[in-house]
Amino acid sequence: MSADNLAPTRYWYIPRQGFEARIRHRLQTDLGLEDAAADAILCLRTQVLELQAQLHVLEVELAAQTAGQNLRLTHYHEDYFEANWIELEFRE
Repeated sequence: MSADNLAPTRYWYIPRQGFEARIRHRLQTDLGLEDAAADAILCLRTQVLELQAQLHVLEVELAAQTAGQNLRLTHYHEDYFEANWIELEFRE
């Protein structure tokens, strides 16, 4: 391999050109895709990003619920052991 093959391809875009437009352009030029295929890929990419965001929210909610359940369980255990000690003290 020569040094020319290792150099990354540089792309120059209009500064106000959007991110999706740049991706569409790269899909079309690098992969030779048609407009419809590039649009489909961008649509699927957007859907994947939305699903990842929803999954993250659900993971955070699940972690909060688990932490709350663990805290309640700890309180129940403490109350149970305290009640047992009080009962043992009354028996003596």
